[in-house]
Amino acid sequence: DATSKAEISTQENPGILTQHGDAQIQSPHKTGDVTLRLDDARIARGLLTADRPWESRLRPGSLLWDRRLKRYRLWYEGCVTKAAGGCESKGAALLYAESDDGLAWRKPDLVRTTWPPGGRDRRNNVVSLGARGVRVFQDGNPSEPASRRYKAL
Repeated sequence: DATSKAEISTQENPGILTQHGDAQIQSPHKTGDVTLRLDDARIARGLLTADRPWESRLRPGSLLWDRRLKRYRLWYEGCVTKAAGGCESKGAALLYAESDDGLAWRKPDLVRTTWPPGGRDRRNNVVSLGARGVRVFQDGNPSEPASRRYKAL
């Protein structure tokens, strides 16, 4: 069952390491004294939480590693309205977070967009309001200036 524990070693069986139900874990060659331990599943907290007023619901986005900055960069979607129609209408926003290790995330103030809309405060991680289903990618073209390194579709 899914909660059982299994421990195996390549010295005992260098081909198929283990078969547990329908799952097989294989090694193409003997790699030495390697141990694989499967342990009980546990529920972990989310790595990114909706902790800002403009984040009533989060949706996955684009996660990229920036070699120059040596950090993970995440563009994700947040629901910025609780009005009728919610995010399905114009209530979605493209948000930004970054991390050095992929576990602890910062949401820097981008000073791009006012919150609430029409207000004066630009201290937020909102990239763009009204952005639904946007994905960000890194353009590897060396002729592009640094200001155009990231693009969105």
